[in-house]
Amino acid sequence: MGTPHHYILFSLQPSTATTTIDPFTIRQVMNNALIQTFGVVGGSIYIDVLWVAQDGSETVVKVRKPDVSTICGALTTASTSTEIRMSKRKDSAFLPSLMPSGGKTPSEE
Repeated sequence: MGTPHHYILFSLQPSTATTTIDPFTIRQVMNNALIQTFGVVGGSIYIDVLWVAQDGSETVVKVRKPDVSTICGALTTASTSTEIRMSKRKDSAFLPSLMPSGGKTPSEE
């Protein structure tokens, strides 16, 4: 039996150079997109921000497997006026397969 969790690697593009990119901000942007697209109930989806690149260019989040398409759909259709633009790069049920583009694991940064 597989894991109930799924991992998604997103690339991040802040709207301004002064935008702070941290786990709380990423979670807030995702939650706002879910609420905007699916209402309050849609905003209650479990999202765990596992890692954010030091330069703020990438993040890995853990979600329930059935919620992957809902989250990606919300980020695609939500208003573009958000502080951070998030684009899905990869997703997998196996976390190590989402090695960041720099080739370093989060602990090596």
